[in-house]
Amino acid sequence: MLLKKTPNNIFSTELGDSTFIATTLPYYELFRNKSSEGEYQDVPRSRHFLFQAPRNYFIQFNTQPVQKFYGRHSELVLKIIRATENCHELNHAKIDEANENSKAIGTQLNDEDLHTLHGHYGYFVDSDTLLHLFKWKPVLMYSLSFILVSSSFALIVSLLVCCYHFFYREQKKGCNKKLAFSESEILGFQCIN
Repeated sequence: MLLKKTPNNIFSTELGDSTFIATTLPYYELFRNKSSEGEYQDVPRSRHFLFQAPRNYFIQFNTQPVQKFYGRHSELVLKIIRATENCHELNHAKIDEANENSKAIGTQLNDEDLHTLHGHYGYFVDSDTLLHLFKWKPVLMYSLSFILVSSSFALIVSLLVCCYHFFYREQKKGCNKKLAFSESEILGFQCIN
């Protein structure tokens, strides 16, 4: 497959009776029947689409014609292409970093799509997930952290109190038994004498 690149990050190639177009630009102009004014159309969020058009229809990005079609179709058809990639080393930090890089060129994901992507990756008990949750849901995470720390503190204090009372009572019982035993011994020795 041979891709044709135009100067403004627009790639196009023929795929059967359609043209595949990939771009980083947010919109294009659709010209009909040799008119001098085109209609502005939004590029799909994926920035990839297949374009089929009737005779004399063509599209432009920033006043540069990408492709003109001459009578291959009877109607205008735009098909959105969803490009995916398998990322084996994907984690929440890399998702956020990729979105920040996309934001620099104006193609970042909206919050709903970003949450969906994080949801597809999954939530595990690891530092990456905890950092992500602290970033996206700080009130919930700080509340849960406070509850966890305070319950741990209460558990430790109650264990220390229980240990103190157990050893203190055992120590007192040991002294009383020793004293009682020594008195009986004393009485026993006195009776023998």
